[in-house]
Amino acid sequence: GENRAFAEKIVAETRALTKVVTDFLDISKPMVLSPAPVNLCEIIEQVAEDLKRIETFSALKVNVEGVFSSVEGDAILLRQAFSNLLRNSCEAMAEKQQKMAIRIQAEQISQSGRAYLRLMVSDLGNGIPEFDRAKIFLPFFTTKAQGSGLGLALVQKIIVSHNGSISLESTSNEGTSFLILLPAHAE
Repeated sequence: GENRAFAEKIVAETRALTKVVTDFLDISKPMVLSPAPVNLCEIIEQVAEDLKRIETFSALKVNVEGVFSSVEGDAILLRQAFSNLLRNSCEAMAEKQQKMAIRIQAEQISQSGRAYLRLMVSDLGNGIPEFDRAKIFLPFFTTKAQGSGLGLALVQKIIVSHNGSISLESTSNEGTSFLILLPAHAE
């Protein structure tokens, strides 16, 4: 009984430490992509379903809008990026004890003669204070008691390694939106 409880705590802490080390290694080494056409809408829907299996996020509603095009990328890495991003949104809303809703708007755009998929990922969390906005993509910067500060740094690295960009729009106490631009797959 008591030994089992201690053993379970050891296993949980070992898993948490393994995740921190793995994320750190992912940030510190160059990304090796296996590019192929990727349907981001499917990836986002799969990530949302995975998050809903976590008890704290079971009420999550993800509203996906707009027109998605395939992007050229590594499906595993993009899944990891959106998993980290959506999990952060869920944690921000849970912290605020806010309705669990994420809105993802997609549109196809052309920029400098190249086709892109533009995504706006918005939540209803606390927002990010202005003095923290410049630091959110830095490794080890976190405002969470249990955070490692590697999640958003890894999201940015994955998006940039796909020749994309990610930026932040946030208003304190009104939620956060991330604008992501990824090159569309050339048909």
